[in-house]
Amino acid sequence: MIHKVGGIRLASPPRSRMSAEGFCTECRVEILSFTGLTKCPQCGTTGVPCSYQNQVTPSINWHELHLLCVWAERFGQSIQQAGLVYGIAQALEAQYPDRHKLTLAGEVNEVKKEYPGTQLFDGEGKEIQT
Repeated sequence: MIHKVGGIRLASPPRSRMSAEGFCTECRVEILSFTGLTKCPQCGTTGVPCSYQNQVTPSINWHELHLLCVWAERFGQSIQQAGLVYGIAQALEAQYPDRHKLTLAGEVNEVKKEYPGTQLFDGEGKEIQT
């Protein structure tokens, strides 16, 4: 399904491959053509967008996927690129709304919703911020 937000079409792949070439890896906005594209028209990232020609449907256990996302999230945070991981994780979560969150930040937010005022700390005693 394609959602319109502020006049921009957001996609959770796979989408209408006839009308668009692909989508932004980070914010998921649908991109009609990659020709002349230097950055995402929605979020401004200069990362390589995803082509619909490369869509696949892998088979993986949700726990395995969760582990991959948490490790990727941790690395992404270390290089200030966690937004990319969150965009991918949110697209996957949207396909399986009955499953738990795939990132640690998503899990922490769920705990905070369930128990307002809760503070969570890492192994070094620092509060976990999301």
